[in-house]
Amino acid sequence: MTKLDQVLVMPEFVRLFCDVKFRGDCNKEDSDLISFVAWWKYNNPMFKSHLIHIPNEKISNPQGRIKDKKKGVLTGAPDVLILLPMNGFCGFIMECKRKTPAESLKSAELKAHFDLQKTILNGYGEQGYFACAAFGFEQMKAAWLAYINHQK
Repeated sequence: MTKLDQVLVMPEFVRLFCDVKFRGDCNKEDSDLISFVAWWKYNNPMFKSHLIHIPNEKISNPQGRIKDKKKGVLTGAPDVLILLPMNGFCGFIMECKRKTPAESLKSAELKAHFDLQKTILNGYGEQGYFACAAFGFEQMKAAWLAYINHQK
């Protein structure tokens, strides 16, 4: 098992949506996240206010980071929260990554951060949320469709 394969092993309550064999150019995470939000809101117009993006990876000065922590910013918090309970889940929580796993997890620091994110996602999953990590726009959509169709 490669180091990348080891990083992609998910804890018990986290689902992985990823084409592990994909290599090559891909969008930045933000581009795919923007596409996912637009797609989701288009397909769920009556619930637009139920999708929340958690912008927890912004760059700020030390005083700003301290203030953000006091306001509840959580290092490793997932990117998307959708407040629509269904199919026995409390809601949908997703960490978004670039389509190419090797690009998203190319350094030891990024791998360690993803390990933290998986731990946080697993905690949400234990509490009854559909918790997942999705690599790229198509996998983000697949994660949402798995949620609404209750596929594991």
